[in-house]
Amino acid sequence: MSIVTPIYKSLWYNDLIRENNVSPEYVTKTLTTPRNNHKLKLDQIMRVLFKLSKKITVNMINRLFDESFISEEVDIQYENSEFIQDDYSRITADMFITIRDYQNVYRYHIEFQTMNDSSMVIRMFRYGFEKAVELAGSIEADQPIILEFPRQLVIFLEENENIDDSLMIELRLPSGEVIPYAVPVMKYWKYSAEDLQEQKMYALLPLQAFKSRKKIQTIYRSRKSVEEKSRLITAEFTLLKETIQRTVDILGELHNQQEIHTGDLERILRVIQNI
Repeated sequence: MSIVTPIYKSLWYNDLIRENNVSPEYVTKTLTTPRNNHKLKLDQIMRVLFKLSKKITVNMINRLFDESFISEEVDIQYENSEFIQDDYSRITADMFITIRDYQNVYRYHIEFQTMNDSSMVIRMFRYGFEKAVELAGSIEADQPIILEFPRQLVIFLEENENIDDSLMIELRLPSGEVIPYAVPVMKYWKYSAEDLQEQKMYALLPLQAFKSRKKIQTIYRSRKSVEEKSRLITAEFTLLKETIQRTVDILGELHNQQEIHTGDLERILRVIQNI
């Protein structure tokens, strides 16, 4: 744990909260970061977590998509995720990953959401379609056009009972044929740090902190008295500290077992600090 401890000591919420000098309660600072900057930082965090060592990434793809790749036998490529529209506007997806073995190519698309969004399935279709068009390349007059969608997944970080196990729409063609389009969902809030360790989804361990974020925001925005808010937020931060301590302890175990290299460990801990 010698590597974990010094970094861990610098994690305690310097930019978001402060500890009252005369009591153990936490009080909130005013949040001034625009919402789009929050989204940008989350996207950057996800890109760090999905660009760790090949072994960690392959293990995670195996679990998320029920695959059985062996890291030594495949290559990983991170694909373009930004698409320019005809009006020069841009749409940007979170993560496209391609895995190649000796014979085949496998394509994956992952999006991360903090909140439920009814338009998410439409965006997933657009992202998948844009990637399929990009992969089709130049179109020859005498060749059939094949649009290959990647396998897709949406990871929802914060608990919401309205989120189903998949996002679905129907494509109704002029012929009358109806084609279902579905995207599987991972409900991250259902996974403990121990679950992620057991299933070798190590890169997702830092996101355990999101389990408290929604609860704290709900308390902060409620009509409760200042004293009641302070009491409830303090209790929630106590749980958050325990969650982060448990997560860091697990990361230390994984490092000692050589499941996580030192460079990956440091990047993961920096992500916890940013979150």
